Amino acid sequence: YTTAHEMYEEVMNLGDGLIAAGLKDAHIAIVSHNSVRYVLADICVSSGVGVVTPMDVDAPAELLTTLMDKCDATAAFCSFKCLSKLEEVRKACPALKTLITMDRKVDGYPFWEELTAEGKKIAEAGSSVYRNIELDLEAPAKILFTSGTTGANKGVILTNANLAANIMNCMDTIKAEVG
Repeated sequence: YTTAHEMYEEVMNLGDGLIAAGLKDAHIAIVSHNSVRYVLADICVSSGVGVVTPMDVDAPAELLTTLMDKCDATAAFCSFKCLSKLEEVRKACPALKTLITMDRKVDGYPFWEELTAEGKKIAEAGSSVYRNIELDLEAPAKILFTSGTTGANKGVILTNANLAANIMNCMDTIKAEVG
């Protein structure tokens, strides 16, 4: 990605691809090392596809299973390095149906580039759903888990209004210029 517009288009296409794959209103986890795609997946899901839950890439499978159950995840984005751990989690977590690979095509799994290509076709046909979603500001958009230092991890639900407020509160610190 070289421009903000290219990243915007990637988010839009991914959104339509996820919706076409039946993931509208789904709870979708992200278990991956930091990357641009991690950020774009987070933005995409929390901005209209469903509810996103980022998870610690280094968490053991047992903890990930517990967290997936707590956040009602039915799908998860994952990097190739995390796929085998997520396959183990999926066996123990019946609600987790879909694992989406972010950085490598693996037979039998939806792949990022396939989803974005499908979304692009949908947009080019003038049939985009994602680009026309009106967000409910009070709807859940993200679940963040506490570290669990004093007990079990607890999920904190953030709404679209919470996320917008966080962005606005950062604007005094982050100096962005047009151009």
